[in-house]
Amino acid sequence: MIYITGDTHGDLSHFKDPKLKRLGEKDIVIVCGDFGFLWNPNDPKEKRNLEWLKKRKYTICFLDGAHENFDMLDSYTPVSYTHLTLPTKRIV
Repeated sequence: MIYITGDTHGDLSHFKDPKLKRLGEKDIVIVCGDFGFLWNPNDPKEKRNLEWLKKRKYTICFLDGAHENFDMLDSYTPVSYTHLTLPTKRIV
């Protein structure tokens, strides 16, 4: 299944939707803009949120929006992955 959402703005409640509990390893959640979980790499809350997201069974992909830390995103080197462009290190 592919689940599409947007404007999560770093709010975990979007990922606690009961519908997402049905998703498994082959499923993908796509956030269309304003993901918001990659803002300040030194923020303990952000680190906890990312760790929580990493434990989801499904894959999370996002398209950047107007409210992102572009300096941070631009620091990642893109790689090709089955017709997608992803950062070289796994963010989530």
